[in-house]
Amino acid sequence: MTEPGPGFKPVEVDVYSMRSFALALRAEVEANLSDAAVNVNSQLKNPNVHPSGLYVEGKPFGADPRNEPAQHISNYHTGAMEQGTKLMIAFREGMDALANIALKVATEYRSTDDLNRATEEEIRTKLNIPRDPPPNPRRGPFPI
Repeated sequence: MTEPGPGFKPVEVDVYSMRSFALALRAEVEANLSDAAVNVNSQLKNPNVHPSGLYVEGKPFGADPRNEPAQHISNYHTGAMEQGTKLMIAFREGMDALANIALKVATEYRSTDDLNRATEEEIRTKLNIPRDPPPNPRRGPFPI
């Protein structure tokens, strides 16, 4: 790890507040995000929602083969549902990971001095963070 440059200030952490934040975030995820994909899909009247929340192939809108002009809308709707549910699930997983990391930091580093003494490599190891982040996944075909 390189030495900090001019203007470096020690990290100040209130581990009790961090623990409270982690527990509150975990409760929020459980209360409001755990079933979000399933709930949104059911509100859109999609009969093909898997219990995990992932969208299962189906065309709830414009699926009648006699209505050929609506097929493009139906296909777009299906793709949008797939991308939307994946996004909601990824967001939930990200918030869950953030809560877990905050709780781990609050548990492993009980004081500001402990955290200031920690090296980058030590934190990476304890939090299981790879040295080189994985490449960004390719964006879906739908604008956000």
